[in-house]
Amino acid sequence: MGDKTKRQAARVLCLFPKNRIGDTIFALPVIRAVRRHFGPHAELWLMYMYGPSAPAAPAESLLERESVHGIIPFPAGSRILAVLTLIPRLRRLGFDCAVNAGDADPSRRAFIRNKFVLKAGGISKFIGFHKSTSEKSRDGSFALKPKALSWLERLAKDGVDISLESDFSIPLFPLSEPARKPAREWLKARRSYPDRPLIAICPGTREPANAWPIERFTEIGRRLLGLGLYEIVVCGGPAERGLGDRLIKDWGQGINAAGEFSILGSSAILRECKFMVGLDTGTTHLAAAVGVPCLTLQGGRVPPGAWDPLGPGHIIVRYPVACGGCGLGTCCLSRHPCMRGITVDRVWKAVEEMRTQLSRIYVPNAAEIRGRDSLKT
Repeated sequence: MGDKTKRQAARVLCLFPKNRIGDTIFALPVIRAVRRHFGPHAELWLMYMYGPSAPAAPAESLLERESVHGIIPFPAGSRILAVLTLIPRLRRLGFDCAVNAGDADPSRRAFIRNKFVLKAGGISKFIGFHKSTSEKSRDGSFALKPKALSWLERLAKDGVDISLESDFSIPLFPLSEPARKPAREWLKARRSYPDRPLIAICPGTREPANAWPIERFTEIGRRLLGLGLYEIVVCGGPAERGLGDRLIKDWGQGINAAGEFSILGSSAILRECKFMVGLDTGTTHLAAAVGVPCLTLQGGRVPPGAWDPLGPGHIIVRYPVACGGCGLGTCCLSRHPCMRGITVDRVWKAVEEMRTQLSRIYVPNAAEIRGRDSLKT
């Protein structure tokens, strides 16, 4: 079966159903724990869902440095013939194990289908295929632990050591100086106030249910610029280019980086910022992954805590609603209460909280200074 007898190192297939920036960033600790578990010489392959709603390949971009041996797209939906064509390929490759590296709570039908394909492809060992645990929050939605932690804990149930990954040490992927240089040069050529800290405004999102009115972003930017302390850069993908142009026109200043860079290039732009203001979307998770504090406006469609940016120092703004936890990509209520309920004044209060948080300077007390001096002697 396959070439298992010809290899000494394990060949492992890691699955994560959604090929999106946020899912991929949350899967990074899982990939690293799997790498440690199977050893540095193991072949790691990835399988992710593809379809009309996910034409881009953020997984491939973000996982280049993880020494992934190969990527196998898995057709989304009910394309049975396309799914069945995977079986001979899986058998030829001869995988020793399948690891659930993402959100493994699909419908029961999809779960059975996926398990059938993997077993038919010759895979007999499975790691991380367990349901997540949850509890109800006060607003009626499910209050979950961070998805990334749930994914890691599923591996631990099957004997994988997650001790080095479960603290989500930031940055999740540090950027080298050569990787940051193009972004710095691009910004330098466009900055009007190079001595002022940059603030990223990220107004776009894939899901309409996560959107916040653009005129409110305009007001937040106007208040920030009115302080005379900052310069603003708008970040996002090509779809946000028009939003960035509109904001900068309304402000009368600013830099529009939306759509100018690849995913990794955008992360380098975000890395130059003091903090960012954005939505529950991939750009926010990208900023958090490179160590930038995020002020995130989060709708009620997702459970509180499940998709918060990884790492410390972030501020989440939510407006509780009775329909929380709906999971809808597009709100079915004309008022869209969970996002429109987040007012400009509430966000501005969070901006002030972020500014205060970032301005705190640690000053050791006298006892600590004496202790350090004694160590020197």
